[in-house]
Amino acid sequence: MYLHKGCIFLQQQIFWLIFFSYSIKSAHNWWQDVCKGSSAYKGKPAILDDKNLNKPKDEKESPKIKLQQFSSDSLVYYFHPVAFVEAMRRIGNKYVCKHISYKQAIYSDTAVKNNINNEATEEHIYYMQYLGVNVFDPLFEHFNGKIRINNMYRSAELNLALKKAGYAASKTSQHMFGQAVDIDALPPYTNRDIFKYIVNNLEFDQIIWESGTDKNPDWVHVSYNPKGNRMDKKQFKNKKYIPFKLEI
Repeated sequence: MYLHKGCIFLQQQIFWLIFFSYSIKSAHNWWQDVCKGSSAYKGKPAILDDKNLNKPKDEKESPKIKLQQFSSDSLVYYFHPVAFVEAMRRIGNKYVCKHISYKQAIYSDTAVKNNINNEATEEHIYYMQYLGVNVFDPLFEHFNGKIRINNMYRSAELNLALKKAGYAASKTSQHMFGQAVDIDALPPYTNRDIFKYIVNNLEFDQIIWESGTDKNPDWVHVSYNPKGNRMDKKQFKNKKYIPFKLEI
């Protein structure tokens, strides 16, 4: 009997030793990310404004999709203090992807000035996550964080306000579905560099060389549709959209 109890005690000690070793290793990896300046934990946020708005394509409204939430497993919170802290941080400051916070994704100067509610639904957050993970995150990391977003999500009320203010804000804008983002490059990179990298390396629904010149656009509009991407390339020139034919 004593031998049996001794075996059980030994098994319990081995279990806790393995568990705490894993926890310490996870905490160490997390702290290394922080020390290296991982933008998932710290870093200058992208800047959003309403100056770069584009004329979007027609699109049917997508069905309701439930947004997957952070695990509520009590074991995670109780036994893993690092996981608990990280979970609380992300609950307090939601992220639609690794490099775009929810607050950044919905921010709008026009919404603030006009007291417009620009909160996104779970469905739209779902689409923003797809856009972020498949387009913005790899782009951000390739250019070492030297890019910023000018416009991402727009509610129907905000979209209408922008249209009344003279912006090209279509009632079927992909921005209203959380499927489009307007991006600017920061020195030493150019918007041409962004456009070229997306076209040659990433999957997308539509990309637009927005105004500017044939050498460099004023900004880049790109969208992503998890239900199917057209890989459509356009240029906005002389107040109209034309097929993209420039050499890049």
